[in-house]
Amino acid sequence: MPNRFMWLALAAVVTIPPLACGGSYSGGPACLDQSAPRPAVVATLSSPVRSFALDLTNVYVTTDGGDVVFLPLAGGASTVVASGQRNPSSVAVGAGGVAWLNADVSNGDPPSISFRLVVAAHGGAPLDVDSGPFRSALIAADDANVYVASEMGLERVPFDGGTPVAIDPKAVSSALAVDSLGVYWSNGSELMTLPVGTTQPKPMANLSAPLPLIATNSTAVYWLDVHPGASLTGIDRTQADHGAPRTLWQPTGLPLKLVVDESRAYVLLDVRTTATASDACGYKIVAVDLTSGAASEFVTGVPATLGRGYWFETTTIQQNDQSVFWFDAADVVMHAKPEAQ
Repeated sequence: MPNRFMWLALAAVVTIPPLACGGSYSGGPACLDQSAPRPAVVATLSSPVRSFALDLTNVYVTTDGGDVVFLPLAGGASTVVASGQRNPSSVAVGAGGVAWLNADVSNGDPPSISFRLVVAAHGGAPLDVDSGPFRSALIAADDANVYVASEMGLERVPFDGGTPVAIDPKAVSSALAVDSLGVYWSNGSELMTLPVGTTQPKPMANLSAPLPLIATNSTAVYWLDVHPGASLTGIDRTQADHGAPRTLWQPTGLPLKLVVDESRAYVLLDVRTTATASDACGYKIVAVDLTSGAASEFVTGVPATLGRGYWFETTTIQQNDQSVFWFDAADVVMHAKPEAQ
């Protein structure tokens, strides 16, 4: 049997310390400022990306070719975590390892999809977790564990493949965030949290819709409902009572992804006016000041798709407290723009 662990070829890797923009959009779609500099190209992959996750030094991707790999953001060869995976989709990374979902797709009418979780400690072999299968799921990771939100609720799984621990049977499958202080999710009507070192989930705020996008920084938790007319809202997490939620901004367009740093939120918006509107002009990334709520266009005319994952995997932008990253419409070229710009 041939060895299925291999290097994923990189067509190009550009090292840009610090990241810089180059070239212009001259000749591009009319919606773009033709004189504006293009965001930096970080890497070009040989196989389209389904999902990606970041830490400060690497990007981890799942690909159409069934590979899970990582490559340095500073440039260099990629390293295979696993290959020959079954439709690998959502990926999450923490200090203790990397996790992803494999998908089994039936050929019925309509076709059905079920997901199973795989974990791998850094440098270790992939382990199938005895959990699921899930009809839909979202994953996130901290230093030691991966968290899975699905129609079965929220559970925690160690990177070493230990026994899953149930946290909340009411959790929904499309709202999840994890950081060094805790895990955050929706139970359909409330924003919930489980602080590190505790065992009892507690509510933080009431929600106007069951499936918000959730992101955190060191001082607050932010959420944005996935429907037109939604508002970006934040709540303090440094105090026991959290205080009252604060509405910051209302987007024009359909929110698809929310990430935050210490000073700004970055929102990927679908601003197409019709279903047939040009993809190159149909999406943009907006930066929102977390103090004033003032918004500005961060990247206009993002040629973004929803990736090759599934409807609940809106992982088309990510950030690592230095830059915002996204892939092009073909899901092979990774771009970045420093958050300070």
